[in-house]
Amino acid sequence: MELKNWIIKNIALAGGIILTLLILIFLLGNNISGRTVGIKNKNRDLAARLHAIESLSSLKTDAEKTAALRGALENLLPAKDQLIKFSKTLENYAKNNKMDFGFAFESEIPGAENTPGINNFILTSGGDYSNFLRFLNSIEQSKYLVKINYLELTEKENSKYGILIKGKVFSQ
Repeated sequence: MELKNWIIKNIALAGGIILTLLILIFLLGNNISGRTVGIKNKNRDLAARLHAIESLSSLKTDAEKTAALRGALENLLPAKDQLIKFSKTLENYAKNNKMDFGFAFESEIPGAENTPGINNFILTSGGDYSNFLRFLNSIEQSKYLVKINYLELTEKENSKYGILIKGKVFSQ
């Protein structure tokens, strides 16, 4: 009986130790799984932050580039008060090309922070067709940014043409 008690005691002790070890392994496994999930979440958060930092850096670089380009664009458009010279410039182009000249500003749309100012105009002229083409080329080559909305060319006597142009000139 002693042997039987000794065997039972040793089996119970071994079973208790094995059960304790199993519980310990189970608890450690859960702890490791929880930590693994936490590490994965932190890695995902760090990747998102890294992406945000890269985007911010890219935006800052782009902003610096656009600031330089914006200055160049602002220098491209004349100031509003310089548009007084616009009609005189067109008149000189017409005289250089031996054409009649009439000009009037119609309306004005003031510029805003991100949009240019717009001055609508009407131009009337007359002359030879080849002179008219040179006149248009002169306008195109000028320092003013002009959009022609309407152009009417009517034939008059002796190969002369009447010209009506409605357009816009842009300013700061």
